[in-house]
Amino acid sequence: MKPNKPLSKFSTQRLCIRPLTLSDSEFMLELVNSSGWLKFIGDRGVSSNEQAISYISKILKTPNFYYSVIQKLDSLEPVGILSFIQRDNLDAPDFGFALLPEFYKMGYAREASSAYLKKVVAQNPSSPIIAICWEENETSINLLKKLGFYFRNAITQNKQVLHIYEIKQEQLL
Repeated sequence: MKPNKPLSKFSTQRLCIRPLTLSDSEFMLELVNSSGWLKFIGDRGVSSNEQAISYISKILKTPNFYYSVIQKLDSLEPVGILSFIQRDNLDAPDFGFALLPEFYKMGYAREASSAYLKKVVAQNPSSPIIAICWEENETSINLLKKLGFYFRNAITQNKQVLHIYEIKQEQLL
């Protein structure tokens, strides 16, 4: 399955989820330099608003790369992102999520991820979906398991062990 278009804006009980835009540069600058991003995703070399605009622009121009911003519904304050990416070196699309540290442990990642995955399946019916995670990232692994992902295999990339988790789409319906 290859994603065919970004998801439209939608809401959950507490959150608004919408496509990433260039106007999200200040938020993305903060997110990609947050401790969790740097530790578990990696330094993207984004240290200015101009570089954040360029980073977002590259994402928006890359086929089969879809990012959505998670916002609090009451204030529209951005709290994190969701991604759905078909990478050339993987056999299934890769789902991802990241939150600003001040929004950890509030249930936002689970609420947004669950709703997002259901929308992705409705728009792109096929199977499976994967998620890639550093083996040390226990918080993300626990969330993936709660969402219904199971461990598929491990790969080594740049001397780091990455775990690949998988979910069958029928589990999301």
